[in-house]
Order: sequence, then structure tokens, then C-alpha cells
Amino acid sequence: MEEQGRALDRVKIAEVIVDRARERALAAARFRRQGRELLWRAQITRCEELLNTALKLDPYNYSACFMLIGCLLQLEDFRGARNQAQSTIREICQGKGAVLQEPVLHLATDY
Repeated sequence: MEEQGRALDRVKIAEVIVDRARERALAAARFRRQGRELLWRAQITRCEELLNTALKLDPYNYSACFMLIGCLLQLEDFRGARNQAQSTIREICQGKGAVLQEPVLHLATDY
């Protein structure tokens, strides 16, 4: 019972971290529109760090998975985006025989 409580705590903490990452992604987009590339890069890199932390706490947080793929694509880390996309596809489809139709995953795996 105690272990289940800790798992729920990790999920909740991961959700808070994803919210912070979302804030960083929005700030990054604002900076990019303003042509402030150094600030954009700092914010999108922080977003990536937060999402990786969230996924360590809750590997099944698909919002974090998809956001991380987007961050990696923006940072032109195509190999990292492909690896994350493939990992996400395997996780979602594992044992379900499902076909995933998420376009960002197909784009990421093409690089």
C-alpha cells in the first residue's frame, strides 16, 4: 500500500514538472517570435530537462513524451527525437497490436 502511495506521489510530481515545462515551452515560443534566439534556446533546453525529469518519475506520462519529441525537434536533435518517438510508439503499442496515427511520431521517426 505504501509503495502504491509513493507511485501516485511520483505521478503527481511529474504532472507539476510537465506544467513547468509547458510554461518554458510557451516562453520559448514567445522569445522565438521576438527573434531572441539565445533566450529561446535557454527556455527550450530547460523545457527538455524538465520533461526528462518528469519521465524519470513517470515513464507513462505521454504528454511529457510528446512534448519532449517536439522540444528535441526544435533543438534539431533528430536522433534524440527519433529515439523518443520510437520508444513512445513501442510503449503505447506494446501488446495491443495497435497502429498509432500520431503525426509527430511519424515525422520524428523519419529523421
